[in-house]
Amino acid sequence: MNKAAKLLIIACVLLSFFSCEKNTADVYIAGYYYDDNDYNYKACYWKNGVKTDLSANGSKNSTASAITVAEGDIYIAGYYQVKGDLFSISPVINRPCYWKNGVIIDLPISGSASSAEAIAVAGSDVYIAGWDNHKACYWKNGELIDLHPADLGTKKSYFEDLTVDELIEKIDDMSLGEFFGFLNALSWLSNDQDMSHNRTSSYANAIVVMGDDVYVSGGFEGIACYWKNGEMTDLSIEDSPRGIAVAGGDIYILGEDCYWKNGKRINLRKNRNAEYSFVAIAVENRKQKSEIRNRQ
Repeated sequence: MNKAAKLLIIACVLLSFFSCEKNTADVYIAGYYYDDNDYNYKACYWKNGVKTDLSANGSKNSTASAITVAEGDIYIAGYYQVKGDLFSISPVINRPCYWKNGVIIDLPISGSASSAEAIAVAGSDVYIAGWDNHKACYWKNGELIDLHPADLGTKKSYFEDLTVDELIEKIDDMSLGEFFGFLNALSWLSNDQDMSHNRTSSYANAIVVMGDDVYVSGGFEGIACYWKNGEMTDLSIEDSPRGIAVAGGDIYILGEDCYWKNGKRINLRKNRNAEYSFVAIAVENRKQKSEIRNRQ
């Protein structure tokens, strides 16, 4: 065999090797797009640049918020919109859900303001962080777990502090669905039932699972916090956490211009004249790595 033939064989082997190396990783991205045909938003995901639409039980508007892949299965968290009934205060209700390999699975809710924002899979368990009825929560295998602090804030009536003129003005601005909801509320009031609702709110936007421990980042009334197995840690500062990571027993929370390690704040923004945007955090501790995707 001459030298040219040997070089040709070596080149072919190297080309084959590098081609295989290049194609071993699949890239998944979750999101949504605006459909110019019906002027609505559609949940979808991309695998290696190829878009796949996600069915949303016939809803015209849907969003995919987070994605993870475990043992070949694709899990995507998000929500879709449905119309409220005649007695609903809100004419549109967000229904949190997740998709497993394109099959939609609804998550239970107790109110209209709900969303699924992050997803993690540990073994056969599926964890999704978000909020339900303005309250931080997560779902484990479809079971709703409330994270909202029980003693947070006070309750306020829908009608408290309203004058007659203000009430009439509110009625004038109501949609048909809101008006029927208002009438329904009046019937509760006439029957001496509790008309109050919690005026405070909380949310969860990222989740990570390490062994038997579930870590969730979020906030309440503008204050950053995180939960470990349902127990809240108040970070005592007005901020909006962007993500959470756990490595080597340490807990890291990303904020708007800082991060916390085990509750200790570390500032990131050094130049006040420059614009920065921090959107995700990952930590690698030797062979242990924890990473979470979350929305800005």
